[in-house]
Amino acid sequence: MGVFKCKETGTWYVMTRYRDWKGERKQKCKRGFATKRAAQDWEQKFHMQNARTQAEMQAWFCHQAGRTGLGAKIPYAERRRYGYDL
Repeated sequence: MGVFKCKETGTWYVMTRYRDWKGERKQKCKRGFATKRAAQDWEQKFHMQNARTQAEMQAWFCHQAGRTGLGAKIPYAERRRYGYDL
């Protein structure tokens, strides 16, 4: 979302929004970076890690649905939350 400089302390901070494993929107603030570049690097790594976590959850969901044979019994809202419609 953005990297900003704190006028009071002279350090940089990151304000970003993301979706957690439940699909809910969250906001994250991380403060205290000495340089703008360090803050941007942290933001990029955070978003990459969050994307990987969501992919792992989707893979787990697909595995569970296929393993148990209960794919048709899993509620539509749950399938949609993880981005997988059986």
